[in-house]
Amino acid sequence: NTGPVTIGKSASILAVPGAVGSVVALGGPALSITASGLTISLRNLVMVPFPASGGTDGVNMTGASTLTIENSLIANLPGNGVSVTGAGKLKIANTILRNNNGYAVRLLNGPAAEISGTQMLANGAGGVVADSETATTTTASVSDSVISGVAAGGEVGVAAFGPFPTAVARVFVTRCTIEGTNKALDSETGGGVGSASVAVSYSMIVNNNYAWFQSGTGSVIRTLGNNHITDNTTTSGVLTATALQ
Repeated sequence: NTGPVTIGKSASILAVPGAVGSVVALGGPALSITASGLTISLRNLVMVPFPASGGTDGVNMTGASTLTIENSLIANLPGNGVSVTGAGKLKIANTILRNNNGYAVRLLNGPAAEISGTQMLANGAGGVVADSETATTTTASVSDSVISGVAAGGEVGVAAFGPFPTAVARVFVTRCTIEGTNKALDSETGGGVGSASVAVSYSMIVNNNYAWFQSGTGSVIRTLGNNHITDNTTTSGVLTATALQ
């Protein structure tokens, strides 16, 4: 490709196992999805930047479409690995997102994401962030995955931000490892006008600066009491115990 690849219809883009199917970020994201109502599958792809080309994200989706990414590598990008804005749906499975300057996965103002069996390694801003800066609900579930920070400490492992009135941001984490970040579990509402929650179960939270960081009225971090949380530097805010159900 000689520039961002815009996907304007339902499609599958895949490489057969053992082959290299690459899309490079040139003058923007490697793949751009702006249309709504599409069903798109990406499999066995490699997304990286072309040197000094103005590349940004791996995948940027702003349309209310459904995107599935499987068995792929998204690496070394100046921006986010995957960025979804608006009422889209995202599924990521068995994929590696590493060494991107932004987040591995950034969700803004309304997406719903399911991430499983995925490694999010040494991304500069962190792992998964669900951010509602308008009156929207943004959700993410992360399971059976690994999130690690960079040498200087990736900012977050998983985060929910709800700084806008009636905004809702939720992240659910189970059977994951989060290590080497600044804030492993992060839930914030800023001025306390929205709702932000992170729930964690059966997970290992180790060697982070903050094991959890909870700030603002309307923010909460819930634990089912079955996690391994150790060898972190500090905590901030309250970790709320929730009974097994």
